[in-house]
Amino acid sequence: MGVETDPIFGQLYQAGVTDAAGQAPGFDAELLVGPLGSSPLGEGRCWQSVSASFNVQVDNNDEYRARLTPSAPGLFAYAYRYRPSGGAWRYADLGGTTDGFDDGDLGVLAVAHVVARPLVIATLNLRCRTDDWAARRPLVIDALARVRPDLVALQEECASTTPQLDEIVPALAEALHRGYASRRVGTHAAVWPEGSFDEGVAILSAHPIEDSGTLDLPWVNFARKAQWVDVTVGGVSLRFVATHLDVGENAAVARVDAVEDILALAPLDRALVVAGDMNDVPGSPTITTFTAELVDLWARANPSQPGLSFPASSPAERIDFILASPALASSLRGARMLDERLGVTTASDHLGVAVALEP
Repeated sequence: MGVETDPIFGQLYQAGVTDAAGQAPGFDAELLVGPLGSSPLGEGRCWQSVSASFNVQVDNNDEYRARLTPSAPGLFAYAYRYRPSGGAWRYADLGGTTDGFDDGDLGVLAVAHVVARPLVIATLNLRCRTDDWAARRPLVIDALARVRPDLVALQEECASTTPQLDEIVPALAEALHRGYASRRVGTHAAVWPEGSFDEGVAILSAHPIEDSGTLDLPWVNFARKAQWVDVTVGGVSLRFVATHLDVGENAAVARVDAVEDILALAPLDRALVVAGDMNDVPGSPTITTFTAELVDLWARANPSQPGLSFPASSPAERIDFILASPALASSLRGARMLDERLGVTTASDHLGVAVALEP
């Protein structure tokens, strides 16, 4: 992977929609980059798209920003495109789109050299919206921003009127000047002192999502699912799976069956990475079923450190894992815990895990 560029900005205007302060709802924005001299319209397969995030209000316009990660030096063309909810993409050049899209009015990006940077993957159980989510939210953002993740698996991601994703994604994008696409699937209704929420698992990706899907998993006590996305990073194609397995001794067989179902998701042409709260410990049938085919990245990176992740206030067991196909695991550069706290307040009741790979 190369180092990201400085932010590249684009602006969107729609009369009566973007005039108000703040981001107009319902729009997707992407930064496009491709070979200089080509067009994103006629030769779109040669172009890469990167999710862009809202930046600021500029007069009547909504400004977006994104960064590119060039894979090679050279001259490239770039443009923005925007899409309202349920609508078609509209392409923007440097002169705006009121006079139509002009291939001769694309931006030009000069890449002098490429510096390698790792692929960073993180997982964190959010503990829903309980235990003072307003106080924990900035700690979650700080913990993730500290490792600058490319892919994130979230568990106990809860929605009331809005998902926690809707708070995390823009805050993380603002902290890192980096856009994130997301996918989420609800699993069950979670009842907490603060109320009842739609609990689920979710994925954040700083890279274009090529395909995605969900998988129903065996369970006993609480319904469980896996969310997966296909991405290509640094020329390596991988399938990233986020999950949260059922809890309790009576669900031990269900957890093993769930692992077998997840492993069956492995495509022939992609590496497989699985991350999440497995509700089981190293050496258990759950984890040994995983490690029969995948590599436990924390154990590979830190064989002398137990990596205890739960409970965050006084960790006693490791139940949060990131596992990868052996070929991808061979590029492992390191792993660390996400242990952000402020006084007695922790980001969650779990410590997160982050790993760095050199694909």
